Amino acid sequence: MNNPYRGGTADQWYSGSAGDLWSEYKFLPRTPQRGVVRPDVSPLQKKWLRGRYEEGRNVCVIVGCPAGGVILRDLEWEDGLLYNEFGARIQSRADLANWIETQTVR
Repeated sequence: MNNPYRGGTADQWYSGSAGDLWSEYKFLPRTPQRGVVRPDVSPLQKKWLRGRYEEGRNVCVIVGCPAGGVILRDLEWEDGLLYNEFGARIQSRADLANWIETQTVR
């Protein structure tokens, strides 16, 4: 499912035999080299994601960059990550896709 027209709702919903996953996607044009990396999640998106998280649903924000991407879970998108931790957690696009599959397919 993809609903680009309803404000706040996560970008993608994946469903499979192992469960479901709500995922918001953000992209940074450059890999961060300093400071705290906070994805540009709107207040409405934060409210929606937090609400699903508090319901016990599987939610994440995946922050893409030229080198790959980082999966933020457990409300990490609210506080962000230090740039060096962000860099250490970058995964390839193939690894990100595999992770999504492990969340939804047995």
